[in-house]
Amino acid sequence: MTSFTILIGLLGLGFGTGSCDPRDSIQGGFHVYLTWKSEDTSRTMTVLFIDAGRTMNTPVVRYDTEARGTEPALYRHEVKAESWDFEKTGVHVHSAELKDLTPGATYFFAAGDADVGFSAERKFRTIPNDSSPLRFVVGGDMDVNESVPQLLQHAAALEPQFALIGGDIARDNGKISNFPKWDMWLKYWGEKMLTPQGFTVPMVLAVGNHEVDGLFGTRAFAQAPFFIGLFKQNGEKTYFTRTFGADTVVHVLDTGHIFSHGGKQRDWLFGQLTKHVSTKNRFALYHIPLYPSHRDFNSMGSRKGRDQWLPLFDLFGLTAGFESHDHALKRTKMLQQGREVSAGGTVYFGDGAWGIHPRVLSAARPWYVASSSATRHFWVVDVNEGAQSRNSYRAIGMDGKVLDEYIAAP
Repeated sequence: MTSFTILIGLLGLGFGTGSCDPRDSIQGGFHVYLTWKSEDTSRTMTVLFIDAGRTMNTPVVRYDTEARGTEPALYRHEVKAESWDFEKTGVHVHSAELKDLTPGATYFFAAGDADVGFSAERKFRTIPNDSSPLRFVVGGDMDVNESVPQLLQHAAALEPQFALIGGDIARDNGKISNFPKWDMWLKYWGEKMLTPQGFTVPMVLAVGNHEVDGLFGTRAFAQAPFFIGLFKQNGEKTYFTRTFGADTVVHVLDTGHIFSHGGKQRDWLFGQLTKHVSTKNRFALYHIPLYPSHRDFNSMGSRKGRDQWLPLFDLFGLTAGFESHDHALKRTKMLQQGREVSAGGTVYFGDGAWGIHPRVLSAARPWYVASSSATRHFWVVDVNEGAQSRNSYRAIGMDGKVLDEYIAAP
């Protein structure tokens, strides 16, 4: 019996109705996690869950505004999940989009099947649909090494309302045989990304080079089976927009891994930036940096990003770009049209290392970099903070302490 077969057997052991602790439901690999399929994060939530070894005839998510503990039959609402599987693995993914939710509200839920059983109860909160302050964490280049759960625990301790992940997540390279990496990554996420108040943190993910198998020109699911198949944030399209409240929008982009920078994606980006031109906080999340901290400035991915997207970022005044790929901590100066400006420009934060071993940086920083170090970290961003409704960006390291901080003028 192979280790992969053993793993698949373990995945079927996590169902039950006897525990109130969501950590208990994933010890055998039964994973429950959250994202969004719709742009509106105030009135929807997508619950995903995995089963293997047992067949769910009617997978559902049951939910309520009141806790129901170990009694899933008491939930007042139920949504049937759509399901798909990974060929030859026995792994089934189920996805249920909860709609018409109340903004800024807490919901309790359990996922599963009446015959097989349900997960332990979890809870989430929808995003307020006004100008309330927001807090989120962002980073990329994670892997499944021992640093990841420690950093996730520090992130959850900050009570973020959501997480942005900039690619190279479990580093599966688009290979079905690498499912054990995702099994471990989702276990880490489910255990560690529970806030002190007990909320499960939803995630929004961008695709990176280690999500794909390199066979460009095939179907997206074939190129990036786990990135597409475990989340399906926008079907098989790897660029999309999510809005958070009245003042914040995030454009998630594909830096040439499945869709090219230009063409349809660039046209779409122009339309989205036009649509949200009056939104106060306009962010972009993508993998390969336009302004790299480690790689050559004119490396192909960075150059294509600057050629195709930078004119749009400058034209519409992007607030911040969240970049990864270079495995280092980086904050640029405020930039506009290839030069430093004192106002009206964009700051680019990066560059991955949310778990992966950091790369050595040159002693001579590029002219556009304000701060950088070879350090594992993630960023925590506060939007509409305080009386002045300003934004703050803090890099948090392995010990949970602040490594870098930037406070934007209101």
